[in-house]
Amino acid sequence: MSEEQVSHKQVLDEQVSDEQIGDRQGQVDQQPRLICVLGDKGGTGKTTFARGFNDLLVTKQVNSAAFDGDRKNAQLHRHYKNTGSGVRRVDVTQRDGGDEIINEMAAFKTPLVLVDLPGGPGNFLTMLEEEIGFLSAVTELGYQMTVVSVLSRTKDAVNQLKETLDLTEGYGVNYVVVKNLFYGAANKFRSFDKSKTKQRLLDKGGVIIEMRELYEDAYDYVDEGDLTFFEATVAKDKSHYANARKVKQWRNHFEQQITLTNGLLGL
Repeated sequence: MSEEQVSHKQVLDEQVSDEQIGDRQGQVDQQPRLICVLGDKGGTGKTTFARGFNDLLVTKQVNSAAFDGDRKNAQLHRHYKNTGSGVRRVDVTQRDGGDEIINEMAAFKTPLVLVDLPGGPGNFLTMLEEEIGFLSAVTELGYQMTVVSVLSRTKDAVNQLKETLDLTEGYGVNYVVVKNLFYGAANKFRSFDKSKTKQRLLDKGGVIIEMRELYEDAYDYVDEGDLTFFEATVAKDKSHYANARKVKQWRNHFEQQITLTNGLLGL
């Protein structure tokens, strides 16, 4: 076990009761689940969500596998490569890039598989579908798929969500939309709230949640130390105590929002 893993384990042991994270064995749905996190471009908060969710998987000791498909912004890998079962990097923009994800599900039946897909133009689920028949393979392997779409306030974000709904039509996919409040209050997401895409999402049983803004100094504190969010709730250097408290508040709100998804994320 590396020094980073030992340090993370010590933080977990010291803080788990204080965090009240519940069952540390991490109860998940009996049916295995694949969770793909999407965003229409870099900067939507897609990877922040993936990191926050993986943070819960690690602290709850859920049997899971995480893949970072964002080759330009591999923050999920950077912050979580030494925690839990680690994070594997995949390049889904290249031929055979999705093979390791599918093989993980086929060979090991891992109960929960998390994939942070690249941000930016183009829907990388489309690329995977065209190459390998990704969606039907997921179904064939007995997995329930959930697509998480992290939104900014732009029309582009809504357009990508519509494209994703079109692509996954007929495959029984679950949907979670995340309003990233970095871009403003929840009632300011007018392009989404006024769209037919929102109603279509709700008609399919989709759930809409929120992700609070993590203030700049607190975000930098986590980023500069390559910390997990859970590690960041404990300020080893007391000059960062206020930042640690902000991260803790952010993380608590994040976990509360996850509970509102009614099991669509496997927790």
